[in-house]
Amino acid sequence: LFHAGRLAQAVRQLPVVATDMDIPGVAAAAPEPSSVFSGVVRSKGFVKLASCEASYYWSHAGRRVQVSVVAKAPCKAQELVFIGTSMDEAAIVRVLESCLEGTSIEPRL
Repeated sequence: LFHAGRLAQAVRQLPVVATDMDIPGVAAAAPEPSSVFSGVVRSKGFVKLASCEASYYWSHAGRRVQVSVVAKAPCKAQELVFIGTSMDEAAIVRVLESCLEGTSIEPRL
């Protein structure tokens, strides 16, 4: 399960100009693109947060990303897909792992 604040920080690192996150307790903030995600052009999937029972749909296309609550996710697992070119898979995995509840690593590389 993801820590809400750390996941939001990671979402803001995508190569976007606008973020829309419907995550309780997470304040709106401007995107801060990171080179870790520079090759990503689309990402999507379902995530769960440690702080609540709901599932969230992650949808990133072009220069926008949205993370919103869904009434019923099609699966109970967490599933994220990243599509792009010249992506650094290991770095993306490290950022996402740093967002898991119980880790103390900062999600920016």
